[in-house]
Amino acid sequence: MKGIIIQKRMNKNLFQFSLVLGMIVSVILFVIPSGCTDIAGDGADSLFWEGVKLPDQTSFHNPIWEPDLSNPSVFRGATQFFAFGDEKEWSDGLKYNVPVIRSSNLMNWSFTGQAFSSHPAWAEDPVSGVSGVFAKTLSTYYLAYALGDKGIGFAWSKTPQGPYADYGCIINPDSLGFAFCKDPFFIMSGIKFYVFFQTPDGIYGSEMNVAKNMTPSLRGNLFKIAGTGWSGVYIYRKAADSY
Repeated sequence: MKGIIIQKRMNKNLFQFSLVLGMIVSVILFVIPSGCTDIAGDGADSLFWEGVKLPDQTSFHNPIWEPDLSNPSVFRGATQFFAFGDEKEWSDGLKYNVPVIRSSNLMNWSFTGQAFSSHPAWAEDPVSGVSGVFAKTLSTYYLAYALGDKGIGFAWSKTPQGPYADYGCIINPDSLGFAFCKDPFFIMSGIKFYVFFQTPDGIYGSEMNVAKNMTPSLRGNLFKIAGTGWSGVYIYRKAADSY
């Protein structure tokens, strides 16, 4: 009887060991296609992916852009990706009203210019929280942006890099009963447009009226998607029916 009990324990241990070994093999197989290196000791500084053969499509090295592109927003234009940052002075006398960079592969970026030829006139606060979208059906590029806590404006252009023509302040926090509205995120879903933004009461959204030769406006009632513990909203369409 004692021999049978020992044998059962050995079988159980072997079974547990095989499970652990299987998990280790699965993890090894999962990470084989890519690898990371940490040059500075503060995170992954580079990533190599062996799914493609062209050298410029197999790796990137952080930072992908210098000197700065704070609070960035990226969207895909007709053929390339474009990234926008907050209004920034990179050095003395080198100030940009929303710097714009572009890339064909999200790894190699080049400076394009600035989104606005001049600062939007409706408030003096710096431009921040820029969010762009390409409305293919309208052949137009749109930007939503904030000027500090003063409100959210919209602008448009026929080219992704701009310059963008300003519509002015579209979302006024006073008219909505908020102390501020900032950090907008503009998205197109199907043929509908939505804007989301931060308020003292949390993250709110609204459908937008957007059409050619028409100033954008809020459509319908606001809806709340998150509380005060959230900021810097960014929505990604994962599938046809999920975000």
